[in-house]
Amino acid sequence: DKMAKSLDPFLSRSDNPALGLRAIRLSLKEPHLLRTQFRAVLRAGFFGPVRVLLPMVTTAAEVEEARRIFRECYAALQKEKVPVPSQLPPLGTMIEIPAAALSADSLAAVSDFFALGTNDLIQYTVAIDRGNDQVAALYNPLNPAVLRLMEFSIQAGLRAGIPVSICGEMAADPKYTPLLLGLGIREMSMGCASLPRLKQRIRSLTIEQCNLHTQEVMDQYDPARVIQIVNAF
Repeated sequence: DKMAKSLDPFLSRSDNPALGLRAIRLSLKEPHLLRTQFRAVLRAGFFGPVRVLLPMVTTAAEVEEARRIFRECYAALQKEKVPVPSQLPPLGTMIEIPAAALSADSLAAVSDFFALGTNDLIQYTVAIDRGNDQVAALYNPLNPAVLRLMEFSIQAGLRAGIPVSICGEMAADPKYTPLLLGLGIREMSMGCASLPRLKQRIRSLTIEQCNLHTQEVMDQYDPARVIQIVNAF
């Protein structure tokens, strides 16, 4: 949904672009595009810390293939005497598809970090287009199925000892902060305008409170009841 016009020659029309050739699928189908991006990131990484996040991943094989290309680009730049970081920057996986969440253990084994993309994860899990006014009301971040996928992914990352962050609208909403902390999230990505509210919210909480709140939420099966608990906290 955010394709650059320069990619038009590589894309055919799709009736459902959200399920089509995009993100890591496009990158691995047209690896010369990926190599250009990797080389640019590595060159920038000489001047400051960078991380690479792979979007729309579904299998560990996709991460492994991307890492192989990443290493090749790193070696090529070194051979060309181009300044690059002293070590290969971290390569992480975006968890935004149910298949990725359900196979999070295998993805954690080949990833340096996880980032939960809640906007797409919710959309793909509940089959709701949040841009469609007719069904947007059904787009619910507190759907128990979504929360269980998030919990499974976070626990897989923590077991593997890799950082797990969250981005999307959930990360920027103080209403969800206690739940996310209780699930194990310690890194949240958001627009800078949301930072003061989130900082204030976090400073008003204890981890013990968050853990108890999250346990109560995760014991529910009724989305309406989950919303009640979160709103009442």
